[in-house]
Amino acid sequence: MSTQKSPDSAGGITSEVVGPSAIVRWSRPQKRNAFDSSLAENLAATIETLAKNENLSLVVLRSDGPIFCAGWDLDEIKGVGTFEQATAIIQSGRKCLNAIDRLPQVVISVVEDSSFGFGVALLAHSDITVAANNARIMLPELEDRKSTRLNSSHQIISYAVFCLKKK
Repeated sequence: MSTQKSPDSAGGITSEVVGPSAIVRWSRPQKRNAFDSSLAENLAATIETLAKNENLSLVVLRSDGPIFCAGWDLDEIKGVGTFEQATAIIQSGRKCLNAIDRLPQVVISVVEDSSFGFGVALLAHSDITVAANNARIMLPELEDRKSTRLNSSHQIISYAVFCLKKK
């Protein structure tokens, strides 16, 4: 068994390899496990490393604490002042999701309590999602049904999950 910890001071990524499985966790309790660019980049790097491990057949994604992901860190979004800064944030999120998509191993995400926004995208890019019976999975931007544009497969899948949870 090996454990590697990311040096990310805003919230770390840890990965633990046990036999043919890897458990990847992130921890930003002060932000309810909301992602920022740094955490997304660190998760992408961890996943890219695991993808090269031919002995692995399973990767489990989960957070430390009950909140899987509270979305994207609004403080980072509020700090955006230029188109380039906004593009960099979007690219870090895409890099993370693309890394999950490219994993040759089966990806299982585990939701104990809640997942919102970007967390729903993480779930949509996983092969399997295991959630507690009382888990809340939603896109707050669709809560008021004002969003009229779904421009990617993960948004469409996420919207379907949202509609199922509303019934």
